[in-house]
Amino acid sequence: MLEFSIISLFSGIFKKKSDDLDTRRKIGSFGEESVVRYIKAKRHMRVICRNWNGRRGEIDIVAWDGPALVFIEVRTRHKYALVSGFHSVRKKKKRALRFVCKEYLESLRSPPTTFRFDIAEVRFCHRKEFTINYYPNIPLFFRGYRAGMKTDD
Repeated sequence: MLEFSIISLFSGIFKKKSDDLDTRRKIGSFGEESVVRYIKAKRHMRVICRNWNGRRGEIDIVAWDGPALVFIEVRTRHKYALVSGFHSVRKKKKRALRFVCKEYLESLRSPPTTFRFDIAEVRFCHRKEFTINYYPNIPLFFRGYRAGMKTDD
């Protein structure tokens, strides 16, 4: 009896990683698609690209908000997650995002003078029940940074 309960307690540890990764990708895709619909309908942004890959990472969504170019990091979390999507973007992740955003700006022929970084948090319970918390203009770039400017980071 005791052996059975210990085995059943740890059975989740031995799940195939590919199954878990596939589920996480589906949840992430659901969150990104929800945010794309939200920023088009409610914030009237124009999406340029999704999942732009650089050498050091990926930008989930790049969009225009009027004259400003917006880099959006999407975090999808369960309704009861202990750490919010906003707080899950820590110093290390911000540094990686800064490098990728700079790389994107450098790839443009004429980079915009105005750009910013936003975080979109999708909280879900079921596929039909979710909320989006949108945090605009999160500090990512150093004060006075302009596209093409060389920094040590």
